[in-house]
Amino acid sequence: MRVVIVGNPFGLERAVFERAVTDAMQGRNLGQPTNFITTPDSSAHKNYRVVMIFNPPTDLTGTQACQPDPPVVSPRATGGGRLDVFAVFCHTTEVMTQLAAAVPAAAGPNDPMFVELVGQTTRALFAQRSRSATAASNRLHAAPGKSGSRDNEIVPEGTFVASRDN
Repeated sequence: MRVVIVGNPFGLERAVFERAVTDAMQGRNLGQPTNFITTPDSSAHKNYRVVMIFNPPTDLTGTQACQPDPPVVSPRATGGGRLDVFAVFCHTTEVMTQLAAAVPAAAGPNDPMFVELVGQTTRALFAQRSRSATAASNRLHAAPGKSGSRDNEIVPEGTFVASRDN
């Protein structure tokens, strides 16, 4: 499945960061085995993709993220040593599921905190997907006292909680 990655919180070479993200996604989804890759071959279903935006603007929507061209966003300083991701599972321009997640700042793409952020985000993005929940929104929260426009609850730091809005 095609993965579009926007942002690079560690300032690495783009290909290195993209590989770290897709490696952390592998095997974390529920259901059918899926190969997450930024440059899929012709066997990939072209209408489905995951968009992962690191340190996104707080007003970015899933609909904007699902447009044919990746959103152009300026990296946002998170303050307080936090790493945020906004992930959207898209079917063409339709939002299938979306979620926001955050962890205390990770040291780099090999930091277990970063790997777990991407892995848990991938799992939650697909975990509650069903035909009846096509437009439902999923959210992850992992930073106490840091409420943003996509946050609706606060949980202890390092804890991942998925919730759905109907």
